[in-house]
Amino acid sequence: MINFDQYLTDLLELAKPFSKSSIVSSRINLITNFDQQLKKQKIPTQNLTKLVFSESEIISLAEINFDLKRIEDLDYYLSYFRQYLQEKYGYWATITEPFLKSLTQNFSFETSLELMAGNGYISKYLHDQGITAYATDSMAWSKESETGKKELIPIEKLDALAAFEKYYDKVDVIFLAWSPDFDEIDYQILEKYRKIKQSKPKFFIIGEQNGATNSKKFWNSVNIIDSLCVSEVNKNYSNYDIIEDQLYLID
Repeated sequence: MINFDQYLTDLLELAKPFSKSSIVSSRINLITNFDQQLKKQKIPTQNLTKLVFSESEIISLAEINFDLKRIEDLDYYLSYFRQYLQEKYGYWATITEPFLKSLTQNFSFETSLELMAGNGYISKYLHDQGITAYATDSMAWSKESETGKKELIPIEKLDALAAFEKYYDKVDVIFLAWSPDFDEIDYQILEKYRKIKQSKPKFFIIGEQNGATNSKKFWNSVNIIDSLCVSEVNKNYSNYDIIEDQLYLID
């Protein structure tokens, strides 16, 4: 059982015998740098790469230290980095500077609405680029989580439907990242979006299709727009474990 309060300490201890291996040191450096930036409430400047070991990497590590249990434990801890980020920082979608820079280079917009924004990682970056960014969240979850006290930008306390009604006709784009798979509010938002007749904003989601995010009803109803620009942006979106989430432009 992983204790996330001492996750990094335990991870670094497990990695010690492999300190001279680039297989391990590159991962540890990436993780610690990523963690330090989030701790300072900054958008990470690097993307994450695959963290768990391949079979060939495990063989190479065993040649350095034939302690297979330790290698397995280290691999196990690496696989839980996502949960550590969620538990400590409320960091769900992998929002990084390279990803958002690519997004703003491929899509031009002056105003944005972030629904269920959490701590506002997307809106923080956009705001710093001079974009008028409305970050909204009911923050109901923050009553049970310390991560709700780590906002990067002021969050307007509105649930997703109320925020949509207030801002949909005032923005160029809407973002919804990592909507939970047990709540059909994403489908309700989609239905409202489809009723817009004029000046329809672009609607982006970040999630894993038929996987870890969004309701089944949403995935069964949504139209995903095939876009070369979205494909280009997704080259800068990090998939570093078994979750295959990405950016989608929807209708």
